[in-house]
Amino acid sequence: MMLRRIYRIADWVARGLAYAGVAALMAGALVNVFDIAARRSVGFTVPGMVDLTQLFVMACVFLAIPHAFMREAQVGVDFLTDKLPPRGLAALKSLLAVVSAMLMAASMAYSAVQAERQIDAGDMSQTIGVPIVWYWLPLLAGLGLSAVVCLILAARYAVVAAGGGDVARSEGLA
Repeated sequence: MMLRRIYRIADWVARGLAYAGVAALMAGALVNVFDIAARRSVGFTVPGMVDLTQLFVMACVFLAIPHAFMREAQVGVDFLTDKLPPRGLAALKSLLAVVSAMLMAASMAYSAVQAERQIDAGDMSQTIGVPIVWYWLPLLAGLGLSAVVCLILAARYAVVAAGGGDVARSEGLA
């Protein structure tokens, strides 16, 4: 089935981006530890620690969001939906995934306009002059892929609501 293949690819891409985000966070932590150790031992400080920390944390957060959507790891209020029949719950989840996709797409569109303005103005980070594009890339990639993932989830739940099988369960991903 085509949806199963698309779901598998989206899961693989989202997981890879999440790993990249975690690697960015680990790099930020290592640079911070190095900065503290070097400052205490030899009086050397890493220039632009605030700039670097912001970049690494932003990359981690926005690159991990698509994977959180794929794994449905957001906080939920289940007691409101516990009484719904499985197909009704799937229909509701499909609708919510469409709304989430719209929110992610709108956030990306707004962010892209802001990014374009700052990039065109030649903005750089405050301390060490990191080009602002490096701050916007993970944000835009994360929001864009999140919108796509939400649409894939909407299709997944629409199929379940219509009485079909759950592609995530058949792949061992749910």
